[in-house]
Amino acid sequence: MNDALPSYARPVFVRIIKELETTGTFKLKKNELRDEAYHLDKVNNDRVFIKKPGTNSYAELDNETYQDISNGSVPF
Repeated sequence: MNDALPSYARPVFVRIIKELETTGTFKLKKNELRDEAYHLDKVNNDRVFIKKPGTNSYAELDNETYQDISNGSVPF
């Protein structure tokens, strides 16, 4: 992905969802996805990965890093 996208277009968070919920007309429920975002207490068992500043790879988001992001101690 680093070769295909410029640095400003690379996602910081990547969430792996087993099955996407849709409406009766098969549209994605984007509002719910936006509200859940990367919050570990809202994403159930979905895996969330983060590309930390200064790194070139993704690592699974753990509680410690999540708390650092919530407290504002990780610069994004």
